Amino acid sequence: MAPIRSTPTSTDPIKDLADDPRWGKITPRMSLTHSTSFNNFWFIEPDHKLHIHFEPGTRYSYSGEGLILLQFVIEHGRKAHGLGLDVGDLTKANFERLGMSRTSLVWRDDFAANCADGWNDQGEPQDHDQRSKVRAAGSMDTTIFDLPKFAAALVRGDGLSAASRAEMTKPQLHITTAHQFPPFLPDLPVQEQLRLAPISCAKRPPIDRRRSVGKYSREAVKSPSLADYPSSCSTIRLPLSPQR
Repeated sequence: MAPIRSTPTSTDPIKDLADDPRWGKITPRMSLTHSTSFNNFWFIEPDHKLHIHFEPGTRYSYSGEGLILLQFVIEHGRKAHGLGLDVGDLTKANFERLGMSRTSLVWRDDFAANCADGWNDQGEPQDHDQRSKVRAAGSMDTTIFDLPKFAAALVRGDGLSAASRAEMTKPQLHITTAHQFPPFLPDLPVQEQLRLAPISCAKRPPIDRRRSVGKYSREAVKSPSLADYPSSCSTIRLPLSPQR
């Protein structure tokens, strides 16, 4: 994918990148694969500014800020390039197409009747954040009935060309850390990093047991024959998790 060509002085906090020439290397694919090198959000940084922490595209580090950057480009990019589109309108059209009647990227008053509030680590209830603006990195409300409709459509590749689906499901980055958060963790030793397994399809091989690797553990899967997999399967990485 071509680098994102929005001027870094055009909006906050993107303007913080203006003095770092590496911003011009960031592509939409990097935003989607969480390899922009941004922190999760700019306000987590000690100086409350957006920073590039490593060479963009070289490693995985989850960043909501990367998704927000991609939303900005989609909405403010040149119409001649197929951009200048409203992300709220795009997602609303997909939710309606999939019959996801209780899903939206902005709060709707009819959600209030069965809204689930959260709880903090002190056991105190936290009021639900009723988002008034579309935010690609976290403003969606949905239900346990709606979300599987999206997941099923994603697995089937609904609305995607064969080429687009192949791009979306092929391996992108080798994940080298044991946890997603906090970001910028050091790499695990090579022998403790992720292994590959062909499981990104509707028919997943059964889980057999948990295998320990150092102080980490991961799911071990039985070794089925190739006939057990649909032709649409692709290779993805199994996540490590701390032993319990």
